[in-house]
Amino acid sequence: MLRKTLGLPPADEKWVVSVDAADFSEYCEVRVVTPNQRRSRLFFEDPANLPKAITEWIELYPLR
Repeated sequence: MLRKTLGLPPADEKWVVSVDAADFSEYCEVRVVTPNQRRSRLFFEDPANLPKAITEWIELYPLR
């Protein structure tokens, strides 16, 4: 899901994407690091809604 949302990095770049979830699934943190930017966000969504919420977040601020 994240790869489809983020797309593939340019051939000469390395992107690091990590997802951490709290105990008992209270929240999920998504971190994206590229050579030009760093982003993170906490999501307090129901796990079933995470794919849509993460996709909307990335679409608001596309990676360059």
